[in-house]
Formats: sequence, C-alpha cells, structure tokens
Amino acid sequence: MIVSNGYPPAAPPPDYAPPPEPVVRQYPPAAQEQKYETPLFLLAFKDGSIKAVLAYWVDGATLHYVSMDHEQRQAALASVDRDLSERFNRERNVSFRLPR
Repeated sequence: MIVSNGYPPAAPPPDYAPPPEPVVRQYPPAAQEQKYETPLFLLAFKDGSIKAVLAYWVDGATLHYVSMDHEQRQAALASVDRDLSERFNRERNVSFRLPR
C-alpha cells in the first residue's frame, strides 16, 4: 500500500564519508615582487624622518632627490642627519656620500 500526501518522496540520507587525511605540502618561496636594478638610498633627516629615494645630488647647500613616486624634491643639506644616513646605507651595502 502506497500513501502519498502530495509531496515527492524524501531523498535518502547522504552516505557519510570520513574527512580526508591531513597532508603537509611544501611550496617554493614566492618570487620577489619587484627588484630595483639601481639601489635605493635612505635619507635620514634631523627631524627624525627617513625617506627612501631613487637618486640624490647636492647643489650648494641644497640636497635634491627623486622620491619613490618619481617626483623631484629638495631639502636643505643642513637638515640631513649625515651620520645616520651614511650608517643606514652602509648597513645595506649601498654607496652613499654627502659633501662635508
């Protein structure tokens, strides 16, 4: 005897499957995003700020530099913390010199 209440028959319950075994995978390190062929210079200023720059040059008492946004900027040479700038660049093996 089949009794129907107007609904389709219920689906059978899904078969139970145990969770997969854990697996350890090793992936190679990611490649560096961008490598600059020219070094980045670090300029430390007496106000405590530090700027990473693409290039720099001195004209008289003015330090000119190219920012990471490729904008040419300038600062008074007297505002640069020379010793700290030289140390930061030396520690990174970047040749950096300012006139005395």
